[in-house]
Amino acid sequence: MRFVAALLAYVSLKFFFFWIAAGLVFTRQPDRAGVVADVLALACAGLIVYFWPKKQRAPDGPAPITPRAPELPFGSRILVCALVAGSVGFAGGFFGPLVFSWGGNLGPLVGILVTGPAGFLLGPAIGVASLIPQISLMDLRKATLWLAGHGLVACGFYAFMPMFPLLNLGLMLVTIAVGAALFVHTVRRLDPPAPVVVSGVILLAGAVLMLGLSLFPPVVASRYAAGPDAGAPVPAFAFVLDPGFEMTHHVSRYVVNRSMLGLEMLLVATLVAIGLLLVKIISGSRPSPDDSPPSA
Repeated sequence: MRFVAALLAYVSLKFFFFWIAAGLVFTRQPDRAGVVADVLALACAGLIVYFWPKKQRAPDGPAPITPRAPELPFGSRILVCALVAGSVGFAGGFFGPLVFSWGGNLGPLVGILVTGPAGFLLGPAIGVASLIPQISLMDLRKATLWLAGHGLVACGFYAFMPMFPLLNLGLMLVTIAVGAALFVHTVRRLDPPAPVVVSGVILLAGAVLMLGLSLFPPVVASRYAAGPDAGAPVPAFAFVLDPGFEMTHHVSRYVVNRSMLGLEMLLVATLVAIGLLLVKIISGSRPSPDDSPPSA
């Protein structure tokens, strides 16, 4: 599996790096662009082989009396998942339109601009999801940070590239699904303290609220709108599948107001951070059972 993933990453990333190098740096020197693409793709394949999680061998001799649980390899697992998912997404978006004759000459750009980056962004969520059965209370903080970072990146991807709403919403849904699975695992298997449960509820509520804001983003009139409805009033908010966003046969009537959507997401992130801080302050101010005065 390790070498198959490395080979898949090499083949797909070679085309990706070749297009980038040939289009941006070596515009008239395709041979040099091919060499650069080979080197970068081989380096990424080598990273997959090196960081691929390895099975732990049982130590020889008697086990220690109080063995310490090994630290989960979040970094290596997430890197491998990101490279593999990004390679699969790029290969599907690049070669799919060529095979099925969809999208004309611009079809391969789907893999370069959309499915490849989206697959790479799925790395943290897939990595955390694959480690959920092994996560303990000691690993919960790190897993939550990785997942929260994935959610923020997904929201940023939506704010900067709102022309692919279903793909962006899919990234957010993956974050919420993995977060809910992690929360259920924590509550049912790890017997967490109350502040941990409350913090998990706050994080999930914030993620769901960001998804709701993304389903009904603020909109502004498009500069290039044409047709009989070009001068029609524009609503303040619109559903992502509203016909006003449709631009298959004409320019869309309105587009997402990215600055306002970014402010909304920033406000939700601030509220979540304040809620987590209050939970930490309240839980820290409560006396523990060991701090009670001794009885007479």
